[in-house]
Amino acid sequence: GNIRRPAPNTTPNALVLQSIIKEMVDARVTHLIIEVSSHALEQHRVEHLDFDVAVFTNLSAEHLDYHGSMENYGRSKQLLFSHYLPRSSKGRKYALINYDDDFGKTLCTVSKAQLLRYGIREGIEISVKDMALNHSGTFLRVQTPAGDVELRSSLIGSFNCENILAALSVALTQNIPLPVISQGIARLTHIPGRLEQVPNSRGLTILIDYAHTSDALAQVLGTLRALGPKRLITVFGCGGDRDTTKRGPMGDEATRRSDITIITSDNPRTENPQDIIEQIEAGIDKKAITKLTRQSLSENGHHPGYVIIPDRREAIGTAVGLSKPGDILLIAGKGHEDYQIIGTRRHRFSDREAVSSALSRLS
Repeated sequence: GNIRRPAPNTTPNALVLQSIIKEMVDARVTHLIIEVSSHALEQHRVEHLDFDVAVFTNLSAEHLDYHGSMENYGRSKQLLFSHYLPRSSKGRKYALINYDDDFGKTLCTVSKAQLLRYGIREGIEISVKDMALNHSGTFLRVQTPAGDVELRSSLIGSFNCENILAALSVALTQNIPLPVISQGIARLTHIPGRLEQVPNSRGLTILIDYAHTSDALAQVLGTLRALGPKRLITVFGCGGDRDTTKRGPMGDEATRRSDITIITSDNPRTENPQDIIEQIEAGIDKKAITKLTRQSLSENGHHPGYVIIPDRREAIGTAVGLSKPGDILLIAGKGHEDYQIIGTRRHRFSDREAVSSALSRLS
């Protein structure tokens, strides 16, 4: 219904999860859509759930502090298709696979459920025949087993195309008519913290995104670069007490793909923020990317450079003050979150509110 609750885990533990599902059944909820994490699959949090549809979106470097290697991470994700889905007891079961992802091809060989592959390429069950991406959104003409359908969305980026195809695939398994699917996708105007634009009267393009891995950051920055900004300005940091191996690569991706990069703090948790920043900085090609001072930021022009501003509010304020019409400012890492974890405490903090405050000061 209209009940919203904080989610400390992507997938709750088994006892909490079963309790929530019981409440849903009592409230006559008919469909449950759940994000099943790799941790949850390994730790048996979803045992005895009767899945009808399993969707694979992608596999990229993350959670290696827990899994140890990409091979182990992949095997954990595979469990949803090889172990849990076949154990379901009634009705037809579907495995929906992003066939543009290399690991998706592996999953196609392990699932015994009915397979629906989706992606940009031809020769699969759900494929894009025509596509256009620009500042205003996305247009797709898609071939499906139920016929061709045209989809328009205000969401931008190739990764959103993949997500739209995943949603389309699920809807098809539920026998939802193509015109209804098209209407539903068109009505979703934004996703909080996912390339979410911050409206303003200064003609600035300011986007907030949850990207917190090197692959996600690369995809988002690639999408934004394709839009042809005068300058691409990025603010980001890395979370503490989490996978340390992604910090250097994120520094590399951000500085190579941006004109200006401001490295700041994310959720440092119990780590020293400066230690995290130094690990990010270690991945930057110092021969190609200039380390700037705050004073030299406005003089940098289009020569790639980066600056370190550990205080996230100050970093965002600096980036907003630096931005001009025609630029794109990306604030990455926290997305929809309305808190910052410092030590073991949560403090109220929202990237969107920090942007709004900075814009007010400029006014």
